[in-house]
Amino acid sequence: SVCIVTKNNQDTIERCLQSIFSWVDEIVVVDSDSTDGTVEICEDYGAEIHQLEFNGFADIKNAAIDRADNQWVFIIDSDEWVPKTLKNEIIEEYKKGSFERVDAFGIKKKNKMFGRWMHVDHPRRPLLAKKDSIHFQGKYIHERLSVKDSSNSKIKNLTEKINHLAYSNVSGKVKKIDQYASLQALEY
Repeated sequence: SVCIVTKNNQDTIERCLQSIFSWVDEIVVVDSDSTDGTVEICEDYGAEIHQLEFNGFADIKNAAIDRADNQWVFIIDSDEWVPKTLKNEIIEEYKKGSFERVDAFGIKKKNKMFGRWMHVDHPRRPLLAKKDSIHFQGKYIHERLSVKDSSNSKIKNLTEKINHLAYSNVSGKVKKIDQYASLQALEY
């Protein structure tokens, strides 16, 4: 199951869905009252849509995981997409039986900002994992994804990366900074 959270992401969600649509069993979208056509785009790809009030990124991502039917979940954001190289690596790991031997796969994110690929990646996180092995912690922003029993869990790191559109223009960055500052203030 692929788990995605959305709110007014019509500009990015279609590329995300196109990158996973043909090779996953289930797409679970937890939306927070989008008004821009995001939900309709998700429905066009057969996604299972759940509406939930936003109470922080950790809560809403955990809700998406909880609504997934499959044993394995793949957590991606609406402004990310899976390149064919990562898709092929995941499928190859499945064919080799790796899904039977590990609890999670660590994946890095490659950032694109202002039309250029950045030279610094997000750290590797267990974004593809057994549903009962992972949990998001935190409140409104900067949620942390952790493996529930990290001492006994087996994590295999993948080589390929998820593509992430950090910001396409300066106004988008300013808007995101403002949004995150407002959410951060709610934590104090």
